[in-house]
Amino acid sequence: MTRVEKQISAFLLVVLSLGLIGCSNQGSTSDVIDSAIKGGMSARSEVLSFPNYVDYKVYRDGKHDGIVYYYKVTNDYFTAVRENDREETKALFTSEAPLAEIVDLGIYIRYEFESVDGRKFDFVLTSSDL
Repeated sequence: MTRVEKQISAFLLVVLSLGLIGCSNQGSTSDVIDSAIKGGMSARSEVLSFPNYVDYKVYRDGKHDGIVYYYKVTNDYFTAVRENDREETKALFTSEAPLAEIVDLGIYIRYEFESVDGRKFDFVLTSSDL
């Protein structure tokens, strides 16, 4: 496992343990999304304690049944994450995340990375990824 993969894995354990566990038992799709957003945002201070993360937001993807996890990261870290194959990065997120119950409800999860200098990278997890 590369240094970037280790950092992503450690980071995911913090965010996902606070943000997604137990969300599927909250009722309607909107309730699950609201609970995941609230949990994800409760991890904000922990996320920003990682030196490569400059900003972090969790929000609903418009009126769609999706949750967006937005990360603004340092330029070097963005390059390292981006150089990882997109499918490898996606696999890291999938393997660490307790996502099956959430995406089985038809909710997708979008991860957006933006570097300080404005470069962007994103991917979406759906039930077909698990």
